[in-house]
Amino acid sequence: MTASTDDLTARLRSFHQRHQLPGIAAAVVTADSVLMAATGTRVRGGSDPVGEADTWHIGSCGKSMTAALWARLVQQGQATWEDTVFELFCDLDPKPHPAWQTVTITDLLSHFAGLAGNLTQPDLKAAYSKAESPADQRTEVAARALAAPPVRYGRFRYSNLGYTIAGAAIERVTEEPFDGAMRREILHPLGMSSAGFGPPSGDQPWGHRPRWVMLGRGKAIAPNEMSLPHPADNPPVMTPAGRLHLSLADWARFVRLFLADGPNFLTAESVGLLTTSPPGRKSRQGLGWAIPAGGSPPIAHAQQGSNMRWIATALVHRDRRHAVLIVCNDGRQRLLRECARLGQALIAA
Repeated sequence: MTASTDDLTARLRSFHQRHQLPGIAAAVVTADSVLMAATGTRVRGGSDPVGEADTWHIGSCGKSMTAALWARLVQQGQATWEDTVFELFCDLDPKPHPAWQTVTITDLLSHFAGLAGNLTQPDLKAAYSKAESPADQRTEVAARALAAPPVRYGRFRYSNLGYTIAGAAIERVTEEPFDGAMRREILHPLGMSSAGFGPPSGDQPWGHRPRWVMLGRGKAIAPNEMSLPHPADNPPVMTPAGRLHLSLADWARFVRLFLADGPNFLTAESVGLLTTSPPGRKSRQGLGWAIPAGGSPPIAHAQQGSNMRWIATALVHRDRRHAVLIVCNDGRQRLLRECARLGQALIAA
């Protein structure tokens, strides 16, 4: 085990130096163990080192937890995978457009619902200063989006807007804010005590924005900085689409559900639905998980996330015996590709 730890640390140090990151951490996860390593600093140029217990923002990797939350509601008989968007939001005034009567929650969670990729720029900017609760804002977002019919329903289009509306649907089923439902159904039962919403605060790594939109090493952003033009995270209305932070050990508790010998917290049927493309849909996308093409390295399903301040990657080996998690506090978008390559090398090894 010591040699494996040394090897993981050496790989991270090489990657850290090559890409001039502030900090990076990784974990190799099996059904009963987590091997971790971390290197670098919490703020670029600082002296406070990152540690294995630090918390990291995982961006859109949180979508798989939103989908898993719906799976829990299905397992408890509170919801179904066939629930339609029209039924879920029939309390809106005015009601959703009749075309939403054939669009299901599964379509929403697999990006086939016919929604735009994101909130409009005016709505996104306004969300940072709105006084309404995030739950009320999600209802407003749903009302505006569903007043018009879906566009190209049945065609894949990755949609943060879709997951934001899915969060509003969860709030209708559970009759509580999304954050509370996520804690009650996923975070607390799995013992993910480090998890929270938005950027990690306190003595933790800070996210770093790119210098030029997506390129160049930029400055660290304090976790409480939520004003434009450089907020530390997306606005709270988008939490169901990915605003979660947590430690690698706690992320491993969730990812372990998708390993062959993992806990039965989710049924085999639920895991299968979450990690495969819906029947009849031409896509390599499940519900919160991507499905890489066959070949080498042998990856069964994967996810990546970024809020332009952090990068997170999760890969599950095709034998479903182990997984690899990688996080770094640098939002340069080319690091999505580079971290994926690092993860592929780790999982192949």
